[in-house]
Amino acid sequence: MSRILVLAFLFFIGCVMGWEIELFFRRFFSKNNPEKKWINPGFLVGPWLPLYGLGLIGMYTISIFLSQQEMTGIRWMDTVVILVIMTFLMTVIELIAGLIFTRFFNVKLWDYKEEKFNFKGLICPKFSLMWGVLGCFYYFVINPYVLEGIIWLSQHLTFSFFIGMFFGVLGGSMIIEQIFSIPGVGQLYIKSISLFDYDVFMLDGIFYTFLGLVAGIVIDLSYGFIDPRIRMGE
Repeated sequence: MSRILVLAFLFFIGCVMGWEIELFFRRFFSKNNPEKKWINPGFLVGPWLPLYGLGLIGMYTISIFLSQQEMTGIRWMDTVVILVIMTFLMTVIELIAGLIFTRFFNVKLWDYKEEKFNFKGLICPKFSLMWGVLGCFYYFVINPYVLEGIIWLSQHLTFSFFIGMFFGVLGGSMIIEQIFSIPGVGQLYIKSISLFDYDVFMLDGIFYTFLGLVAGIVIDLSYGFIDPRIRMGE
């Protein structure tokens, strides 16, 4: 359970931070937005980009793997190896996500056709190198502090609040309600934010928090049934 919660929280952080990065990049630096307008960078209504969530999980997994391997011991050579690995990983994730969206959803969230040596406008050396540098920054600067923070959050009720809120809104509002056009609590939550309806917003927050807590309790109690060697209090 602990590993699943850690990955879930990483996915949450990656989705939100990725959305913020894309939002400001498209507003101030993108050539495709000459009017400098605020543009929702994702295909979802809320502030999250699943691609970045998967990317953060990938960087975290690779960082754990590399920390268990024997490197060359030469600083610059280790950095180059990590840069290559991170670049390859993020490029593959970006390519697969781009192919899925264009083929199954007929949506193209980014277009690199104006960049040199691009492949179907989905990946290009320029942005692949940027992802690699970002991956190195994560590995050398951020990753040493990630584990302690995540473990702490996974052992406190605040963690259940974040996970319940995120996956409740994402799953309810986006996957079920948006795709199948079914009105529900998720859309009500999104509307309450835009209308500044604090009563409904707080009620939905309590509801999603309750779901997260119940899910955690059910998972904990199910340990004894799944593995007879585990018993409460032992």
